[in-house]
Amino acid sequence: MATSADTSADTSQNVDELIEKVKARVAELLDTDIASLDEDEELMDQGLDSVRLVEIVSLVRAEGFQADFADLAEDSSLSAWRELLADLAS
Repeated sequence: MATSADTSADTSQNVDELIEKVKARVAELLDTDIASLDEDEELMDQGLDSVRLVEIVSLVRAEGFQADFADLAEDSSLSAWRELLADLAS
């Protein structure tokens, strides 16, 4: 039987894995290296536009997270997205 600690760890791992996928896709869309992405800076300020953000929303939703465009556009930093996804997963 899974404990709440196990469930929390699984959720955290799922969010971390998804953020890594998102980072890779954003880096590809921006034609840059993952290492050059600043997790605390708005991705919109790093070159992500609304059309590309729609693609990220689709990726996130395909992984089972019910985030929408407004959720991700409100604060487009990777650190904010990590927090949002963790909230949606709990």
